[in-house]
Amino acid sequence: MKKWFAYGALFLSLYLVFVVMLMPVSFVLSQVSMPKAVKLYGVSGSVWHTKVAQLQYNDVLLDDLDIRLNLTSLFALDPNLSVTFGSAMSKGPEGEMQVSGLLNDIKIFDADILVSAAEIANKLTLPIPMSAHGMVNVKLQEFVIGKPVCNVTQGRVTWKSASVTALEEKVTLGDFAGDLTCEQGALALKIAPENDLGLSFTAYVRQNARISGNGYLTPGSNFPETLKPALSFIGKPDNQGRYRLRM
Repeated sequence: MKKWFAYGALFLSLYLVFVVMLMPVSFVLSQVSMPKAVKLYGVSGSVWHTKVAQLQYNDVLLDDLDIRLNLTSLFALDPNLSVTFGSAMSKGPEGEMQVSGLLNDIKIFDADILVSAAEIANKLTLPIPMSAHGMVNVKLQEFVIGKPVCNVTQGRVTWKSASVTALEEKVTLGDFAGDLTCEQGALALKIAPENDLGLSFTAYVRQNARISGNGYLTPGSNFPETLKPALSFIGKPDNQGRYRLRM
């Protein structure tokens, strides 16, 4: 009798799991209170395999999301999602990530994302008008969503063969890299000073996607000649030859 009871319980558990997996995702979302900053468009499919035409978070847009539920994660009571988004044909970011902690603190990990440098530059207040070229690669080992932005962040940002167009001239800048961390709830990007601009800078993303930052520009022997006339727009250097930058 106990054996048949165990078989019955197992069958019922599996049945309920598959019922949930095959449930239309539109029905599930109608029962969930989404954050006001998150908007979903063109949602289709099931909980097992969901497609979203576009996700908007504040002014960040992700296109063509493909979301798949990891079956074994259900038995650990921590649903895990594999997410891919964007494409070479779309204007927005492109990449993949894993998402867990849906029932508690949402965690993003093993993320590999490509973002157009031009798209990032358009969101910044710069001392002189310029357009950026190339792709920025964001790798996140771990990102736990918190207040106002994060609880934990560990990642790396690289901009290979960076270049900009400023004062009607295209200028190559070499390679840039920086570490992503979480400081008092704000997402922080600390740019390593080993770059052709002599740029050392820490940028912060705070509540409502507000961006701020500060640092220095220290022109050295590798500083592009074509950008030297633009230094006057930044201000005067200090006694160490550094130009103060604020954003």
